[in-house]
Amino acid sequence: MLLILTIFSERYFFELNQKYQKKEPISSIDVDIYINSIYKPENREELEHMVRRFRSTKLATTTLESTHHAVCRFYLLNKNYDRLIEILNNRYEYGVFPDVYCYNILLDNCLENSEIDNAFEVVKLMMLQEFSGNEITKALSFLT
Repeated sequence: MLLILTIFSERYFFELNQKYQKKEPISSIDVDIYINSIYKPENREELEHMVRRFRSTKLATTTLESTHHAVCRFYLLNKNYDRLIEILNNRYEYGVFPDVYCYNILLDNCLENSEIDNAFEVVKLMMLQEFSGNEITKALSFLT
């Protein structure tokens, strides 16, 4: 099953890249399907490439919330907290805007894995966005 998913994601990335090079529009659903299909650490560059390219198109405003979730999940699954924080801090280039669900998962993972510095960076990002979240987010923030 994982082999099929890997083959699908590689082929899909190639097709999306071809569309982009031909200046054909890429839909937010296409980007979402691709990002949700990858899971290996080796796919990090392709993910960042796809997110960056899509952010530069006119359709970037149609980005689905599940795309933001998938980006966060990918980096958390691969325990690459530092790079995820960099991407979240560079919203202009990558266009990843976490919501309450993402913030809660991020804070929980950072605290579980003793990544206190990264948890603090997440809280700092939330404060800069004047994002108070819900009661769970506030409780996780105080644990940091």
